[in-house]
Amino acid sequence: MFSNDGKVAQARNLTTANDSATLFIVALNASYDPLITNSYEIFTSVSTLLLDLSEDLYGKHRDIFLAIHQLSELGRTLHR
Repeated sequence: MFSNDGKVAQARNLTTANDSATLFIVALNASYDPLITNSYEIFTSVSTLLLDLSEDLYGKHRDIFLAIHQLSELGRTLHR
């Protein structure tokens, strides 16, 4: 929960067994630079893995991998 001034009020326990839909919590005071760097590194890794894997594939499966690779390249260019 949040207070009116935007600071974190008392924290709820979001990791209980009853709340299985919670995947992660965003920290309000997180710096953007590490987040952007991390997401760029993830896009780069995915792009490299997809190219490596597509070399061993043929036909439709190769086309799918290369299409996903193009999407990951688009993600990388959006970071620049």
